[in-house]
Amino acid sequence: MTTLPMTDIEAGRVHSDTSPPSLPPKGHKSSLKLPSWAFGQWLSRPAVYSSPGPPLSTPERVGAQLTDTKGGSNKNTSGDYFYPDDIGRYREGLPRLAAQQVYYENFAIYRRFGYLSQRCLNEDQIRLNALEEHLFKLEHGLADNGVPACDTQVGSSSGREYNRFPLTVSGTIQEIGSLLPKYHQMLLNDQALKSLHEVRYDEYCNIARKIKADGYLSKDEMAYLRHHSDFVNTGTDPLWLTFESWLYKLPNFLLVPLLEDRGTTKEGNAFFLSTPLVRFLFRTLFIWFYAFILLIPVILFSLVQDISRAATVGLLALFTILFTASMALHSSKADNMLLGVCAYAAVLVAFLANV
Repeated sequence: MTTLPMTDIEAGRVHSDTSPPSLPPKGHKSSLKLPSWAFGQWLSRPAVYSSPGPPLSTPERVGAQLTDTKGGSNKNTSGDYFYPDDIGRYREGLPRLAAQQVYYENFAIYRRFGYLSQRCLNEDQIRLNALEEHLFKLEHGLADNGVPACDTQVGSSSGREYNRFPLTVSGTIQEIGSLLPKYHQMLLNDQALKSLHEVRYDEYCNIARKIKADGYLSKDEMAYLRHHSDFVNTGTDPLWLTFESWLYKLPNFLLVPLLEDRGTTKEGNAFFLSTPLVRFLFRTLFIWFYAFILLIPVILFSLVQDISRAATVGLLALFTILFTASMALHSSKADNMLLGVCAYAAVLVAFLANV
């Protein structure tokens, strides 16, 4: 049974004792802006958040594990299961987002310092907009009537309210000024984050240390933003990104039926690239590609009997380099890649020795 990491927040719980920061108003839709050059055009489209539905009759249960980065051990969360085929069963918010990130794997790249950073930016924008509107009403209320609007309602205290008006404007401006440095710093960090191709653990720690050193987040907000076991390694396969870019060059009459999400019939423009059909096509093409690389030298050596030693060594070196280059495109470790190349070269040498 395959296990997938799932944190307390993904399971619908908050691990720390601190409460999360205040969310934007219910009517406000926070947008998740992701760079199209890093994820392809499909991530720039709006994600669909369907209403929670009934669980599947035979769901695929995957035991959730909570990774302790300090001790390096995996602790089972005792009875928590993840249902990757039924995302709608999770409530809206972080649990639903986490379920989508597991199902649509490339969507998890900007897990914390993308989505939550954008949420913090939206929160500051709402506060700044409200303060700006309040300041606008105060200043234009004095400019239009000559006195504050409250003076027309309470005539006995008009002089006192008029004297307090400059202090009210000054206090609003000071509150705006206290928010601007934090908002500006978050914009810079968000811009630096989007310049990364993918977020690995080193970048994750560096960004967390930088935010902590800047000091524009409180201790409680920092604890919520950087959960101790919330990192998910999301190394993207470069071959998949290349295949994805080629796929979007297909004509629409082939592309739309291939990528359309059958479960979103009401949303005509809502479909994701991570469909089982596309994954199957992707893996099939590259399996045949590797089969072609592996079998071509064997076929050549079998058909051509009178081949010189120099040509044999040249063909062996050529296809070994080609196989090495194709292995290097994968996000695999160097020792695994070296082992595969050596095994391939050993098979070719053994075949040549027996021809």
